[in-house]
Amino acid sequence: MPAVQNEANGLSVEERAVFFEVIEPTLSISNQEQFFRWTQTDLQRIFPHGMLACGMGRIGKEGVKARHVMGCNFPQEYLQTLQHPNGLMNSPILAKWMKERQPILFEPNYGITTNATQTAWLDNFRRFGLTNLAAHGQCDVGSKTASYYSFSGIPGPLSPRHACLLKLLVPHLHVALSRVVATLPAKAHKRAPLQPQLTGREKEVLKWLCDGRTNWENGVFS
Repeated sequence: MPAVQNEANGLSVEERAVFFEVIEPTLSISNQEQFFRWTQTDLQRIFPHGMLACGMGRIGKEGVKARHVMGCNFPQEYLQTLQHPNGLMNSPILAKWMKERQPILFEPNYGITTNATQTAWLDNFRRFGLTNLAAHGQCDVGSKTASYYSFSGIPGPLSPRHACLLKLLVPHLHVALSRVVATLPAKAHKRAPLQPQLTGREKEVLKWLCDGRTNWENGVFS
């Protein structure tokens, strides 16, 4: 997967001051509405973007199984194309991050992939109007649970500065998103057992039994 070079470079003294002003409000974020309101206001001061998709999931041998996926201005249909029915997320950018655990900066103009799966993903990427991606995540201790953030619609060319900011921002995003996810309703993973389908005759006999008839009486009156 072609990616923009993402070596970190430092922030200026002025940018560091703004960074702490931007981060401080995350300490009081407790729900999804507050989280996205912050991304659309304070965060724009230091990391302007048009859309954001994020979520938390469980890391396994097969990949990342999403538990909660949410977006702000992000095409929901595009996100649906990434998620398999079993919950696994299929994204070359996510796969690259899982391997490197470093910020991934991607612009399609830097090249086109030849792998069939990646080419299909790139077609969807362009079809839904995405122009670039700056993505990074955070793993809990033991690397069993992770949060992941994918920014798009970032003005101007992506640069090492974006990678640096992601490294600084994502740990704070992870803590805030963890609080948000804790407020969301749990998803039901088990289906209710299927009820046996009875014939009309079986339903009639069952009603007679409930009325107190014996098996012998059922045989006589049938």
